[in-house]
Amino acid sequence: MGVGYTLGCLVSILWWSFDRKKVFGLVDKLLCKIFKLKALRYAFYTCLMFFIIWIMVKFKSYEIANFITAFLVIDISRSEKENIESKEMKFHKTIAVVCKSLVCGFTAPLFYILIFGNYFALTYFILYNLCMLSDYEGFEIILKILTIIPGLILQFVLYLIYIFTSKKYSMDFKGDYLINCFKRPLLNIEIMAAHIESVGFYYHFYEEDTSYIKIYGHQKGSIDEKAVKHYLGVIYSAAFIMFLSFISIYVVSR
Repeated sequence: MGVGYTLGCLVSILWWSFDRKKVFGLVDKLLCKIFKLKALRYAFYTCLMFFIIWIMVKFKSYEIANFITAFLVIDISRSEKENIESKEMKFHKTIAVVCKSLVCGFTAPLFYILIFGNYFALTYFILYNLCMLSDYEGFEIILKILTIIPGLILQFVLYLIYIFTSKKYSMDFKGDYLINCFKRPLLNIEIMAAHIESVGFYYHFYEEDTSYIKIYGHQKGSIDEKAVKHYLGVIYSAAFIMFLSFISIYVVSR
């Protein structure tokens, strides 16, 4: 049991060049030409999600379905592969990109497989990719809500890594931790990544027609390629811990 998910995860990591976002981009571009009204594209994608739910409910017990699901929804290898050569000026962007991939392309899909099954993970996968390439406000709200709990799970794992690597227990969220958990689920994870690597993380936002920048973390020295690789190593460690937990829970629950 769990063979399909394990193989699917392995193939997804090895075949890192498979660009899911590009595929969605081509499909969405085609739909934009066919359906000029955004409401019609909303309807199409909603019907697609319900169709996937029907298919997965019908064949949910097959390992081949588990393999396909894991291969599609697990999408962290490509972004990390691209960021491995990041320079100093790109490190802060690297934190944001990889944290988003770890939450939306790994933690959330595995969590929803355990709770609801393959169909829900694939639905989340579709929402995640659509929100990356187009302005679908309705889907973005749903995605943000669905990302809250997986984000909290990843925060717990990163906090354990932080304690183990730094021998410290406190992090400074500038009093925004609870607000971020619900309003900006990914921001706390980016802040925790900055604390783990002992760097400053710059968050730029607009409020009441005014631009602001908040700085989280504390930078101790220059950011070089070694720091980038170390951070990616931390991400892989977190992913490994969560996947082992996922397989263990899946096997026991079955």
